[in-house]
Amino acid sequence: MNEAGVHPLPPETGHYFVYPGPRDHNGLLFEDQPEKKSRQSMAIVEKMVHGLFSINGGKSTPQDMLHETWSEDMIWYGPSGIGASYTIPRYQLQHQIPFRTNLSDKRENELKAYFAEGDFVCFYSSMDVTPDGGWLGLPGGKNSAHLRGDIDIYYCKDGKISENWCFIDLPYWLHEQGLEIFDRTASICNPQITNN
Repeated sequence: MNEAGVHPLPPETGHYFVYPGPRDHNGLLFEDQPEKKSRQSMAIVEKMVHGLFSINGGKSTPQDMLHETWSEDMIWYGPSGIGASYTIPRYQLQHQIPFRTNLSDKRENELKAYFAEGDFVCFYSSMDVTPDGGWLGLPGGKNSAHLRGDIDIYYCKDGKISENWCFIDLPYWLHEQGLEIFDRTASICNPQITNN
C-alpha cells in the first residue's frame, strides 16, 4: 500500500523503503555452510535475545548491552508502519523504546522455529500485548492482541549482528483490535458510489 502511495498508518518513527538484501550480497547460500560458523552465529543471536528478555520490563536496553552483540553500523529493517533504523541509538529511539513503552502485558510465546546457516540466523516468534497508546501512532486500548508473524532474519559479521530484517503481521494485530486496515483503506481510497 505504501509503495502505491497509500499510507494507512500515522507517520512511522523509522523509514520504510524496499529493503535490500545483505550488505555483502551473500544471502543466497548454494552450498552447505560450516557447522562451526552456524553455531557461532546462533550464539551471537541467542546472547542478544537472552539480554532483551532478561530486562523485558524496562523501557530500553542499556546501549552497552546492545554493543556486545550489534555492530556499530547495524541496520534494523522493520515493517512498514515502523520503518528501518540505522545504528544502535536510532534503533532504540525509533523502535525499541516505543515498543517497550507503549505496549504492556507482554506474554512471549515459545520460539517456533530457530535455525542458523553460516552467517545467517532465522526465527519465528509471537507474543500477546496490550496497547497502552502511542505505538504506531495509534491510541491505546484495553484488549490484548496477538502480535504474530515476527520473523527475524539476522546477518552476523565479524562476531556481531550486522543486519536484521523483521517481519511483523501488523494488519492481523490491528484486526484483533477491531481495525480492518484493508477494508478501511479501500473504502476511503476507492469508495463505492451508491444512488439513493
